[in-house]
Amino acid sequence: MLQKYNSASILERPFKIKISINFVFFNIFLKIKCTEIFCDAYRSCRTRIKNTDLLMKKVIGLAVSTLALAISQSLYAQQAADIEVVEVTGNQQSLDTLNPGDNTLKGIFGSGLSAAETPRAVTSLSAQAIEALNINDLHDIVKAAPNAYASSGFGTPSLPSIRGQLGELFQDGIRRQAGNNGFGLPLSFNSVEQIDVVKGPSPVLFGSTQRNGGFVNLQTKVAPTTESKGKVTLRAGRWDQYSAQVDYGTAIEEGKSGIRFSAEYFDHGSFYDFAERDSTNLFVAYRYTPSDVLTWDISAEYYDTDYPDNAGINRPTQDLIDNGIYITGQGTQPNGSTVPGAGAIISPTGEVVIPRNRVFTNPDDINGAETTVIRSSVEYKMTDNVALRNITYYQYLEREEIAQNSFVEIIDGADTFENRH
Repeated sequence: MLQKYNSASILERPFKIKISINFVFFNIFLKIKCTEIFCDAYRSCRTRIKNTDLLMKKVIGLAVSTLALAISQSLYAQQAADIEVVEVTGNQQSLDTLNPGDNTLKGIFGSGLSAAETPRAVTSLSAQAIEALNINDLHDIVKAAPNAYASSGFGTPSLPSIRGQLGELFQDGIRRQAGNNGFGLPLSFNSVEQIDVVKGPSPVLFGSTQRNGGFVNLQTKVAPTTESKGKVTLRAGRWDQYSAQVDYGTAIEEGKSGIRFSAEYFDHGSFYDFAERDSTNLFVAYRYTPSDVLTWDISAEYYDTDYPDNAGINRPTQDLIDNGIYITGQGTQPNGSTVPGAGAIISPTGEVVIPRNRVFTNPDDINGAETTVIRSSVEYKMTDNVALRNITYYQYLEREEIAQNSFVEIIDGADTFENRH
């Protein structure tokens, strides 16, 4: 059977189906988009909330810090207002220098070099530093020079000990007679205006030596040629220790010649028995400079001293240190000798309490020395970097030591002469 269709209905049907399908897809798409937009908005909102919380925390933290700072400043200002203000006034220091690196060294590794320019570990002490640090003998160099001291096994050191080894003693680059074991006559600094403590072997210019730990070079006082100046020093201390020094220099002919005198006297008692020291030192120096390139320095020194040998104690025990209890008895050496000496075996006979001032000295000990030294130094400057120099040194020494502890040393007149150029 043939069915009839209206052309209009045939045309409308596919259109309606198409529209319906498109509407369904659009609705799904719209829902998906709305979901995405909602999710994005939700995430953005949460991020903003977190950022807001973080910002609020920072603001609160900053506010608390500012408040704490304001409170602390207020308290500090209140405390500062309660502190008493002390005002210190004074004059500029008149000392030339206390810096060891500023001194000029003579003859160690060349003329005109400062301690800072010298290629060696050097501690240089000027006259001002010697006075300020109260340096009176080789014992006192430990106050300024590291790894340097003077052994005191016999009470009166005459050589320094540097880097754990016995060192040498020079004056103006000339080796002094100071004993081979470091315990010769004491050293007077009355003729000294600068002390240079040098670590390591002495330079070739100083001649051959037998020690390489280090050395001390003493620079002799020189006379002024342009002015007059002087100084008197008086000292007193407990245990009847007194000393006096007079030092005066003046120009003879302005700019050409001058002379200088220095005298020192020591009368040092001691806390320890029979350990007194007396000494007299006389020094005179003359300088002649006829021109800017020629300088001649000559000096003479006389030194007479009486001093103790050993202010120590033997047979040390903890009981002696704590309570002053000393072990009595005769010591006998391995060869049977009863003369006191190292390695002796003691047969104790008892104990006795001795006072702290009792040491290994005897009122019958004899220990003294007398020496005379003459020095001459002539320098001619050829150029700024070249100079000719001649040094002459003479020393006469007498020494007598007769100690009741069996040590005896007698030098019945010894002459030393050296010329170097």
